[in-house]
Amino acid sequence: MVKESLPSLSYTVCLQKFLNFIYRWFTGAGGTIHAYLHFEQEFKTNVWAIQVTPDTLKNSLYDQARFYFYKVKEQQPEGPYRLAAYSGTSMLVIPLAQMLQESGGTIIQLAFIDHFPTLLFCPAIGVQIKGNGPVDVGPATRRTFLFTSPTISGGAFNGNPNSEFIATFFDTMNVLLNNVFDFIMSLVETHGPTGVLDNLVGWIESVKAPITLYVASQGTVGDALPEYLDQWGDLGAKL
Repeated sequence: MVKESLPSLSYTVCLQKFLNFIYRWFTGAGGTIHAYLHFEQEFKTNVWAIQVTPDTLKNSLYDQARFYFYKVKEQQPEGPYRLAAYSGTSMLVIPLAQMLQESGGTIIQLAFIDHFPTLLFCPAIGVQIKGNGPVDVGPATRRTFLFTSPTISGGAFNGNPNSEFIATFFDTMNVLLNNVFDFIMSLVETHGPTGVLDNLVGWIESVKAPITLYVASQGTVGDALPEYLDQWGDLGAKL
């Protein structure tokens, strides 16, 4: 077993490395790796985390995924791949997986940790689609997503003084949410409001890999109001 240091500005960080074991790649956690540090005690495989740095391309969802695709290929040129995503990168991991597949790689597991792309459409916390009306991805929706993080008290959202880490964390999440909402709007423009959810599901299913969803009993599901739990208790995975 070889443990490597955790360089603060490395795009891909090896949390734990075992020789001749399949890699697991994790994205998410506000662009940081802090949430994954304890994973080195839980896995007996290679575990890598992807984090945002100042040079990360963030022009669009696919630009960021393509940037990470090249970083993954530098560390692991050949599959098979195990991918996992948490939080907003439940959307980012899909294009990353698509690119790995298109390059000839095999995805043997795609895991979503307490988030799922269709959760965006939960009426209590996500994007609102009402009949043939416009899709609401305005400030209220963005604020709801940003405030679900316990590390953001509202100071960064309102432009108040905050620590450098929290300010960067906020900026990273805000840019990702903009890119996610831009992608959703592109689906609306192409398929109309009533076809967005079906096409989002088809987009997820374009990744030919077993999907695993981990739902925390006291995690994201708590953001859904009780009246929505019957439909959204699995974070929208059955839609």
